Amino acid sequence: MERKFLLRFLKIRLKKFFQRLATLSWNAFSSFGRAFRGNKWNPLRKRIDTINLDLKQLFLVTIFFIILLFLLPTIGIYFLVFGLLWRLVDLSSLTLKWLASCCRRTIEWIAVVCF
Repeated sequence: MERKFLLRFLKIRLKKFFQRLATLSWNAFSSFGRAFRGNKWNPLRKRIDTINLDLKQLFLVTIFFIILLFLLPTIGIYFLVFGLLWRLVDLSSLTLKWLASCCRRTIEWIAVVCF
């Protein structure tokens, strides 16, 4: 029982970690995209303001934007594949539990009928 709890706890923690990583990547991508266009989010006024970047800042924003642009499909495919695998494992676990309960009921029924 302890082992199942530990595995489930670790699975949830890993899932949350990678969800936060994906959220952070998406937020950084959108932020760098706005900076690339010369805009920034103003949290005090809750609107998008314009900014003037010098050449070095624009170059740095462009580099980070391109890196995240190429990383986002990788992160998306990761979530697609491992999300499907987690669902497949959960589905197979439920199927095995259902089969075990059916076998148990069948054996109980045979024991009642035959004896």
